[in-house]
Amino acid sequence: MRVGTHVAQHGTRPDGSSPDDPRFDLDPVVEAYKRDIDRTLVREQLRRSVDVRVRNMIAALRFAEALHEAGRRPTKP
Repeated sequence: MRVGTHVAQHGTRPDGSSPDDPRFDLDPVVEAYKRDIDRTLVREQLRRSVDVRVRNMIAALRFAEALHEAGRRPTKP
């Protein structure tokens, strides 16, 4: 359940705090970054198992290392 839905139904956040609590004011910096994030991609990744996500991360790391190594090799004249 989304926090907004919980607040609408119960008048509090899931942790029991009030939505008017100033400790939970939105951070403008975080909000600026959230604007540029494709949340569908985040959700898609979270649907995958931890094992698959780790394997994908390792594959991406190996690819980045290969690019780094290729950039260090001298080019042919």
